[in-house]
Amino acid sequence: MTRLLALIVALVFAVPAYAGSTPATNANITQAGADALKPKIVDAISYFAATMQKSGVTLKQEGDVLVEPAGTYYAVTSPNISLLMPGNITRTVGMVAINAIPTDDPNVFKVAVALPTPMMDTDETGKQVGSLSIGQQTMNGLWNMAAAVFLEMNGSYKDVRIKNAGQGLDVGIPMMTLTSKLTQNGKMWQGPAEAVITNYTHKDAKGSYQVGSLRIRTDVRELDLNAPARATSGTGMNAMQALFSDYLTRYANAVDATIAADNIAFQNPTRTGTIKTGTLQTSMKNLRGDTSDATWNLGLDGITSGNADQIRFTPTRAAMKGSGNKVPVAALSRIVEGGDTWMQILGRAGSTVNIENLVVDAPAYGMDAKGNFKADTGAPLGGIGDLNISLRGLQELNAWLASGQASNVVGVNMLPPQVLAGLAIVQMVGKDGKDAQGRATKTFDLKMSEDGKILVNGADMSAITATAPSLLLKPAGPR
Repeated sequence: MTRLLALIVALVFAVPAYAGSTPATNANITQAGADALKPKIVDAISYFAATMQKSGVTLKQEGDVLVEPAGTYYAVTSPNISLLMPGNITRTVGMVAINAIPTDDPNVFKVAVALPTPMMDTDETGKQVGSLSIGQQTMNGLWNMAAAVFLEMNGSYKDVRIKNAGQGLDVGIPMMTLTSKLTQNGKMWQGPAEAVITNYTHKDAKGSYQVGSLRIRTDVRELDLNAPARATSGTGMNAMQALFSDYLTRYANAVDATIAADNIAFQNPTRTGTIKTGTLQTSMKNLRGDTSDATWNLGLDGITSGNADQIRFTPTRAAMKGSGNKVPVAALSRIVEGGDTWMQILGRAGSTVNIENLVVDAPAYGMDAKGNFKADTGAPLGGIGDLNISLRGLQELNAWLASGQASNVVGVNMLPPQVLAGLAIVQMVGKDGKDAQGRATKTFDLKMSEDGKILVNGADMSAITATAPSLLLKPAGPR
């Protein structure tokens, strides 16, 4: 997804709304009103330019913002916009057209927005290397000029196509809809926002994948447009991350979110497969504080592999339910290259994580686990905790991993050799048991101690995991 479309999707979740604002009766559209609106449009463009700059994208403008009275509305035209992106690629966006109607709130306008199409990507020599086109589009909503965010929104984009010749990229979005409707609750605002993409397709030099439906829904609470801006530092965040960071840690204090996808299929030279459904539900509160609390529930079902040698070892379902306390959301959302790792940030906050249930189920093996972890910068392993694991089919799994046939399975080829070797050794200390279906299992009680030891059913396994501290705690690069 291009940064421009990511920006549109991100705006859905930046919607502290004046739902009570209505178009002013017999609005007086005057030149004085146009002159007053112009600096507000300029400020909004400057806000998005600063946000995109954090990801290394420079928004350039040629010309001036035009605001003219046009009967019952103001006709707004942006400067000629281009984006200078990483890799010396320039995206020529063009001029964005906006029709704006005043409401009974002087800071809120009812707007209709049209993006230019097509947008062309060129390299440093001026050669065209890509494009973004939109077949049909409508975008109507309420725009808060003071906060520089969309308010109530209804948007529809059809036949979106993104191409990049150098990467062999071809992305198709037949339909994308964006909606939001928030209401006032005292001095705060609350309500839902949703983005839906149908029949998404993605092809590049490495392979392809398709998603039948992707739905992202948020229900936000305690929205405060007057909340002071947080200080930001560093670069490296993409534009979507920068917008979410500001929204989730400045305006909103609580949010429930659901991401649901179905009929996912992927193909590349070494593996093919499908996922029938995938869902992530999460709830976060106290987002404006230094630390927040969160719960999550992740599920993947109907997973299949098109590779005969991987079918028995491909999980048919996976699920994880858990919670976190004292999580520094603002700090985590601003992790940058060369800065602290997520483990260091969690450790300073004294964050805790509870895994209520972790399930992986494949024909040849299975896993059930639950446990707790507390991050601590003073602990050699970055924290202390315990984990209870029940494994089915461990011996067959170890034999398969040792055979090398797992090298093309997603995730397995990224495991360090210590993990694979450790599994073979750890199985010797497992306790015999049975799962709910009466199948034989090995159970393990893992403990991470304050002195850096890892105990498995009472046996010290620290030597196997000697690289863990360096993997978890060292910074991503020089500061």
